Amino acid sequence: MLLSGSAPAKITHLDETNLYMPRYAGDFLKPIENGVQCDNVKIHFAHGTTTLAFKYQGGIIVAADSRASMGSYMASSTMKKIIEINKYLLGTIAGGAADCQFWQKVLTKHCALFELRNKERISVAAASKLLANMIYNYKGMGLSMGMMIAGYDKTGPSLYYVDDSGSRLSGPCFSIGSGSTYAYGVMDSGHKHDLTDEEAYELGRRSIYHATYRDAASGGFANLYHMKEDGYIFIGQYDVRILSHSLALFRGVFAFIQGPRLPTFSLRSLLHLWFYNREWQMERAFHTAMFIHNPDVVFILGDLIDEGQFASVVEFEQYAMRFKRIFLSYKHPVVKLVTGNHDIGFHDRITKARDRLFRNLFYGTPNASAVRLWSRNGVHFIFLNSMTFEGDDCNLCFESESSLLVIKRHFDCLQDALASQKSHCN
Repeated sequence: MLLSGSAPAKITHLDETNLYMPRYAGDFLKPIENGVQCDNVKIHFAHGTTTLAFKYQGGIIVAADSRASMGSYMASSTMKKIIEINKYLLGTIAGGAADCQFWQKVLTKHCALFELRNKERISVAAASKLLANMIYNYKGMGLSMGMMIAGYDKTGPSLYYVDDSGSRLSGPCFSIGSGSTYAYGVMDSGHKHDLTDEEAYELGRRSIYHATYRDAASGGFANLYHMKEDGYIFIGQYDVRILSHSLALFRGVFAFIQGPRLPTFSLRSLLHLWFYNREWQMERAFHTAMFIHNPDVVFILGDLIDEGQFASVVEFEQYAMRFKRIFLSYKHPVVKLVTGNHDIGFHDRITKARDRLFRNLFYGTPNASAVRLWSRNGVHFIFLNSMTFEGDDCNLCFESESSLLVIKRHFDCLQDALASQKSHCN
């Protein structure tokens, strides 16, 4: 305690909780809704995270995402939100990263000192109570914290929730953060005491994934720990994008409806083969859609390439090879595509060489028509390249208009044949 007219007392390594005196902080910090106020400056905490933990017959599962946000800015996608206090204690952090990390380090030190002094591990209840008591001294002083303490001691597995008001709760499951409502929806529906280890792991992964799917401030990786009687085990780190694909396939297994099946068509637009990450996502999305919907035909409506107008011939050939690997690796369904402006350029930028190159690589022949008629199960489809209908009598426009007139005459002939009950039309 600092007294008037006296020198400050010497600070020891046990005095972290006395470094910031409430009577001084109270002079310039005032609680406001969702933050703190310093004079006329208001600090608004825009948090985002998802952490969860639940008990079952095999111990405790602790899981968290890895995204750290600063308002709308995603500061990190590899934030470690599960703290290893010791082999038998795990802590999770949600709220202000600096606040949580500081107090978790203080708790880690005091747990180690307790073990040195008493020759035994601190209990989970005592560790959580120690943390709650320390934080309570700073209630209303601007801390932003929501933490869980999970561990194993003489009494078995224990799970506690501690927040910045000094509240301390014990329960079978908790979830904290902006994505907690979504995680609770999955966790509550699947949580039961007699889960197997694999079922518990899957529940933890799925709960984090669904939170990251709905909550923009949660994402990155799902980190999973298993607290057992002989200490914690790090189960793994799972990319939520891969979880999205695997869970979509899981749902698709149960999506099939028995009964007569009508022809189905799938439309895809604006592929923009460009960065690896984007191509990976397109491949996973396409394969998932094929597995779930099993269409007869897939139409890809242009813009297969992002920079086809500027790519070299070698780069163009590589784009075509990657496109075929992703979208033409299936024997079923039939895949049909049209040309987009990103593939060969806008009308005034199209060159004959680039147009022929695209037709040769994607249609199989440089002489493929820009306007084509194709029929499937009595349904007629006309494929058009919109950049070749500018009406300026260039070679491309002339070719397309001529091909369209041929198709028109064909349909006129069909209409006349139907009217006169003829069996065929040339």
